[in-house]
Amino acid sequence: MHIVLQTNANKADLARYDVLCEELGMAISRDTYLFPARRERDDSFPENARPAPEESARERFEQMRLKMGEGFHSWLVEELAFIDALPENPLGSRRMECLASGASFVINWQGMLRPCIMMNKPEAPVFELGFEEAWQIIREKTDTILLPEQCGRCRLRTICEICAAAGILENKDGEAAPIYLCRRTRELERLMRLEVDHG
Repeated sequence: MHIVLQTNANKADLARYDVLCEELGMAISRDTYLFPARRERDDSFPENARPAPEESARERFEQMRLKMGEGFHSWLVEELAFIDALPENPLGSRRMECLASGASFVINWQGMLRPCIMMNKPEAPVFELGFEEAWQIIREKTDTILLPEQCGRCRLRTICEICAAAGILENKDGEAAPIYLCRRTRELERLMRLEVDHG
């Protein structure tokens, strides 16, 4: 699988990537959400390096259509019905739901064990402590990481790509709502409803 990160710098080349991968017999997947590059520094990359959230949502929508094929419309109907059945201000879980520190980890070049490649904390020196102790430290600390409160109460949570790393990287502290992802998800919902209404 060849994965392409979509940025403003390469979006004009994406069609050529598709053709090249087809010629080589390779599957291609476009990652339409570009994390802020803030892991090892205080400042993120320039925001104009990634597409506007609405443009990113449109690309994600089309990628979903391609992947799901004939089942796309049925999925849209079911997903929107689920969203519409939720209360206005649902009280959902704020806990991490990905595999980070539960079944996956990363060790950087300095020997620091971390729960996710997109996070620089929590971390533990695996070569000093040994894997078991470092893993236990990471698991305990990761259990305390929560998504922003607004995300736990959002009706669109199931179609949003929010995760603990994104929550932290979008805001530096992980407490405020991730505005970029909020705008992206609202546009995705709009596109979904438009497709169902006119499909």
